[in-house]
Parts: sequence; C-alpha cells; structure tokens
Amino acid sequence: MQKDADNLQLDSKAISALPIINTFIQQIELQNLLSQYLPSNNNQKLPHAEAILLFVRNILLERHPLYKLSDWAAHYDPHLVGLRDANPSLLNDDRVGRSLDVLFDADRASLLTKVVLKVIAEFGIDLSELHNDSTTVTVYGEYKQNHSKRNGKTSVALLQGHNKDFRPDLKQLLFTLTVSRDGAVPIHYKSYDGNTTDDKTHIHTWESLRRITGRSDFIYVADAKLCTREQMGYITNEGGRFISVLPETRKECSWFKTWFRSHNVEWQEILRRPDHRKPESGEHVYWGYESPMPSDEGYRIIWILSSQKQEQDAQSRQRKLEKTIKALDTLKEKVGTRKWKTKEQIRKAAEEILDKNQSGHWFEWKMVPKQVETYK
Repeated sequence: MQKDADNLQLDSKAISALPIINTFIQQIELQNLLSQYLPSNNNQKLPHAEAILLFVRNILLERHPLYKLSDWAAHYDPHLVGLRDANPSLLNDDRVGRSLDVLFDADRASLLTKVVLKVIAEFGIDLSELHNDSTTVTVYGEYKQNHSKRNGKTSVALLQGHNKDFRPDLKQLLFTLTVSRDGAVPIHYKSYDGNTTDDKTHIHTWESLRRITGRSDFIYVADAKLCTREQMGYITNEGGRFISVLPETRKECSWFKTWFRSHNVEWQEILRRPDHRKPESGEHVYWGYESPMPSDEGYRIIWILSSQKQEQDAQSRQRKLEKTIKALDTLKEKVGTRKWKTKEQIRKAAEEILDKNQSGHWFEWKMVPKQVETYK
C-alpha cells in the first residue's frame, strides 16, 4: 500500500465559469449549428466546430492570442474546454487558424441568423425594441493591401477614418452591434471598412433586423448618426419606428433654445432611477416636453431634461468660468508688455481666452483706457 501511495501524483485543473458557458452552448445547440456550416474530415484530430467553440470559451473567459491557446487550455479540465481526452498541445495556432479560415469561407450570415433565432426561441427574447451602436477597432501596422480575397470573398479593409479612440494616425475597422432591450442580447452585428461612416450603416442594419424579427414595426434606437433625412425616411416608409438623438447642429435645437427663453415650459416627470455610482446622491430624475414644432421632416421631437446632466453642466460651467477668470487676470498683468501693447493685440488675446474655454456667452468685457502719468 505504501509503495502505491508513493506513486500517486497530484494534478489540479481549473473549472472557472466553464460549466455556465457550456450550459448555454448546449441549450442553443451551438456545436450542432457550427458542424452544419463547418464540415470536417473524418480523420481530423480536432473538428472545426470544436476548435471554434474552444476559441469562443477562451474569448469569454480570458481572451488569449492563438499561440497561447495550448497553454491556456492546459490549466482547465479538458472535458470542460472541449478537448475531451486530447492533449492540449494539439492546440497550435495553425490548427485553430485553419478552423478560422473555414469559418471565413462559410455562409456566416446564415449561420449567425440561425444562432440568433435559436437564442430568441429558446429564451423568449422580446424584439419590440432594438438598440444599435457602433465603435471602431484600431489596429497597429501598415496593412498596405486594403482588401484581401479568399475563395471569392473579400475581407474588410483596414483603413483610416473617424477614429473613436482618438488615433486618426492608425487604421481601423468599423463594428456595429444591435442588442435587444430585453437583457441586451446581441441580435445583429457587422464589420465595415475603416473609412465607413456611421450614417451609412443604419439602412442595411435595419433591413437585417427586419428579416430576423419578421416584422418592421419594432422600435429602432440609435444615436445621432441615424438622424438623416434619407435614413429616417427609409425606415418610416417601410413601416418602421425609430428613436434617435437630434444633433445639436440642427436648426430645431437653436429654435427651441430661443423659444424656451420666452415661454413657460411645463416639464413632465417621466423617469426616476437610483444613482448606482453615487448612492448617497439620491436619484436621477428625467423630465420630458414635446416640442410644439416637429422636425423639418415632420417627426415628433421630445426634449429631455436630466438632473444628472444639469449637475454635470453646472460643474463644467464652473470649471470654465474659473479658468477664464484666471486667464483674464494673467492677461491683465501682462498688458503693456511687448506682446500686449496695442488695443488689437489685447482684444485678440482676450477673445482667444474666451474661445478656448467656450465661455464667451457668460462674459461681457470691454477695454477701458486709463491714463497713467509718469515722471522722469
């Protein structure tokens, strides 16, 4: 007995959230769906569907690069990551890369649609309201070839565009995602060339959502880039509904600000919710008021007043005022020196301070000549 005990070895494996992830994978039958679109050879050591699922588990847990998948999988129970009794060394980056190539060649649009429809049916997702947003994915490197082709399919081009990471010097791709209001479940996604602007994506996205939902009367919620005559008109003409943000550059905004100053607006409370970041500060309150004048295209406009935005605006206004006063005091001390002698030089310097701090509408200023007698 002692001899057998000396030969025992301890081998520990992690479990993490894999049982939960695997439950959802099984419930939506993801492996069966992947197998239908990613056929594998009979003698293939790791079928493409299982390789993609293993990659999915990695992304959901820790997001390692392909060349580290083998080391990552070795820390987990092989049955939970999908390796069964296979050795983790099987997961070299070439093997998983070949599976990703097969996924690129497949009919991914149909595959994604089937996955989404399965999720909707399995969990009873409410599709009456869908929310869309976009972001840019920034990449490093030259990427001299804009488009690459494989088996007749063209990849997304990594190009320079309006970079939301504030890195206009780097190339990027545009990524859009639409989720349900009910649980924020992803319903549709798509990637575009890096120089594509958001206002060119909504019609395509809305059409895809109409095919997925089988209806056109869902409420499509998007940011201000949806607010163009072409896109809003298309959705309306096809029987759709939308909620968007009115860009501040629209004339309706300037009209309401002017109208607001001379009229008594009766705001109606529409929502209260606790401040989860600062529980001690109480609640956020939102009021609404329907504009007496519709948009230029004839759509309803609801103006929203937010207590949180009021607080943020007050803090921002106070910072701008303090910076402006400090800069004007500094300028006052420099008046009469080499760069600030003439009235034009002083006027230009003062206006630059007000423009820089965006505070010109809060200040009225004038130059007052003061005669100083000096004796020599």
